[in-house]
Amino acid sequence: MSVHTGATLYERSYGNRYFVAAMSLIIILLATAYVSERLDRELSRAETAQFHLRLAELNSAVILMQASRVAKDDIHSSVRYADSNPMEWFEEQSAAHYLGEMSLSDARVISGNWVYDPVLASIAYLPKSVGVDELKNGIANRRQPSTDGHKKHPQWLRFKVVGLLSKDENYSVKKNYTGFELRLID
Repeated sequence: MSVHTGATLYERSYGNRYFVAAMSLIIILLATAYVSERLDRELSRAETAQFHLRLAELNSAVILMQASRVAKDDIHSSVRYADSNPMEWFEEQSAAHYLGEMSLSDARVISGNWVYDPVLASIAYLPKSVGVDELKNGIANRRQPSTDGHKKHPQWLRFKVVGLLSKDENYSVKKNYTGFELRLID
């Protein structure tokens, strides 16, 4: 006797197809969820790496500009570099992820890019998938952030080229800088 007694040829051939289709769909959905989670994590890592690379480039540009002033024995001209846009010191093709000069409120819709706000005289980055605090914690050799009274953009990471006064200089003479650096602004 046959095991499939009373079953038609169609039921014997295709009787488990709904079960197979349901199990295939479940496996595909689980695999998609896993791949999606991994992709999100890798995109966050890539954004973090891109942010730190650009920040290192900005710091390097500031250091190179200061070194060129020292080499020309013109360090006291640093006053014109304070509050300036360090992206102007790059070549055009190396300014990836830089939108240009605009207010931070205008650039809010385009996350994952750098913007220079001429009103605030700061260069800022709006994270796309990484938290601001996570990026702040990852900044190596971070000095105490300076505050400039503009707390209305907490979702942005803002940096500013600031002038450095010598300890030997008379502090009553403002804007007599002996150098400059890129500093995080809170």
